[in-house]
This record gives sequence, structure tokens and C-alpha cells, in this order.
Amino acid sequence: MISLLKRICNWWRLNHLQKMQELQERISMDLEALCEGIHMAYRVAKMQSAKLEAQRAAEEDPNWAWIKAERAKQDARWGEQNHNDFRWLAILSKGIGKVAACIVSHINEPMTAIGATFLKNELIQVAAVCVAWSECIERRNSET
Repeated sequence: MISLLKRICNWWRLNHLQKMQELQERISMDLEALCEGIHMAYRVAKMQSAKLEAQRAAEEDPNWAWIKAERAKQDARWGEQNHNDFRWLAILSKGIGKVAACIVSHINEPMTAIGATFLKNELIQVAAVCVAWSECIERRNSET
């Protein structure tokens, strides 16, 4: 009878210990998943905060208004552009080449008001191309 009671107690301890270990493993996995979820939510919130801050800065800076207007012109002319990164680099390089040509043409003389306006317009176009490229990357990432 005593040996039967010992066996029952040992079985209960082993069974209880095994269940406790399984429960501990499940809690550990759930806690790990919860931590990953919290970390992901933090990163998303941080990115959204940065995006809102950039939007606020854009509202205060008149250059952003010029870039937004240029983006609207580009969309009206070309529609939504979904190029690969090599094509975007070629488009951006062409714009940067125009900026470089403007600067080089005034290397030995002071830039006139017309030259400065041309340079500013080219820089705004280059910035708008960068924004369009970034929008394309966001669309690409949202599809996956």
C-alpha cells in the first residue's frame, strides 16, 4: 500500500512537473511573441511620428510646397511611375546632370538671378524625383 502511494506521489510529481515545464515554455513563448509585437508597434509608431514631423516641417517650409507642386506636375504628365531602382537612378542622374551643368556654366562668373532661378527649379525637380522614387518603393513594399 505504501509503495502504491509512493508510486502515485511520484507519478503526480512527475506529471505535475512536466505540466509546469510545458506551461512555463508556453508562457515564455507567449511573452517572447508579446515582446516582439511591442517592439514592432514601437518601430511603427516611431516611423509614423517621424513622418508626421516631416509633414509639419513641410508645411512650414515653402520649398516643400514647390516640391509638392512639382510632384503634382510630374503625376499629371507621366501618371503613377513604378520603375525599378535602376530606371529611377537613371532619371535622377539626368536631373543631377542638369544641376551640375548649371553650376559648371557659372564656374568663372557669378550666377545671375536667371541662373539661380534655373538652378533652383532643377533642384526642385530632382527633389521631386526623389520623392516619386520613395513613393514607388512604398507601393512596392505594400504589395509584398
